Amino acid sequence: MRPETNFEKVPIDRVAVEERVGRLNKRSIKKESKIQALKLALSMVDLTTLEGKDSEGKVRQLCQKAKSPHPSMPDIPSVAAVCVYPNMVRIAKESLRGTNINVASVASAFPSGMAPLPIRIEDTK
Repeated sequence: MRPETNFEKVPIDRVAVEERVGRLNKRSIKKESKIQALKLALSMVDLTTLEGKDSEGKVRQLCQKAKSPHPSMPDIPSVAAVCVYPNMVRIAKESLRGTNINVASVASAFPSGMAPLPIRIEDTK
C-alpha cells in the first residue's frame, strides 16, 4: 500500500493537461535553441582514450581534438575534459596547458578494480 501524499489531494483538470501535452508535442525547438543546446552538451563531454596501446602521440591528438572539435568550425566549444590512463596524465596536461579543459584519469586498477587494496590506494594517489 502506497502512503498518501499531498499531491493526491490536488484536483487535476485532466482535459486541460491533455490539451497542454498535445500542444507541447507539436512544438519544435527553434534552430538557435538547438544550436545552443548542442554546444552546451559538447562543452560537458569528456573525450576518453583507455586502450592498452595508447601512445603519447595518440593522447596529444586527442587533446588537440578536445581543444578544437571541428577545426573548420571555430565557434564550436571545446570539451570539458580528456580522460587518460595515469601514465599519460603528464602528456595530457602539457598538451592542454593554457586551456580550461580538465584532465581526468582512471585509477584503482581500472577497469576491474581487482588489484590488492594497497596497490589501488597507491594508484589513486
